[in-house]
Amino acid sequence: RLAGGVLEQSGRFRTGGRGSGGRTDPLGSQGSLILTQDRSLLLAVNAGSGDISVFRVEGDRLKLGDVVPSGGSAPVAVAERNGLVYVLNAAADSNVTGFRLNFSGELTRIHNSIRFLSTANSGGSSLAFSPDGKTLAASGGQPGRSGEIRLWDLTARTSRALTGVHTDVVYAVSWSPDGQRLAAGSYDRLV
Repeated sequence: RLAGGVLEQSGRFRTGGRGSGGRTDPLGSQGSLILTQDRSLLLAVNAGSGDISVFRVEGDRLKLGDVVPSGGSAPVAVAERNGLVYVLNAAADSNVTGFRLNFSGELTRIHNSIRFLSTANSGGSSLAFSPDGKTLAASGGQPGRSGEIRLWDLTARTSRALTGVHTDVVYAVSWSPDGQRLAAGSYDRLV
């Protein structure tokens, strides 16, 4: 960042995957690229190749480390909290898949961690951990028909759907700092 807040490109870095795959607006999502909580790693989803790339952040440079399958098709969002990583796969049977991230930047899939959105063709767009890390929110829906928000209690290993909140795809979710409220933005032009 330059004086006055102007951003300057410091480099371009290959993900080891196929990025978006060349589709129109393939990552209509929030969170396809995130820094880990400690800001030492950058996670990127590659919708075109169905994998996740992990970069080590070294000043203004990135060093590609691990590239692993996302556990589904067309990953569009990733969320991390305390080494726990979840990826939202939007195509085919839309699902959320869990991983453990170690200090070396290696991802290991969590056995039996795949969780499906309420319908196979829901699509997905956004993920967010609650501030306490106990709940994961995923959003998506069917264009022009319904929006969907699913909440997973990661401790109890249960989930519930919030329905009737939006009439079109929910493209973003974000928790309040105290974790008592969840904001959701939708193509129905409502928050």
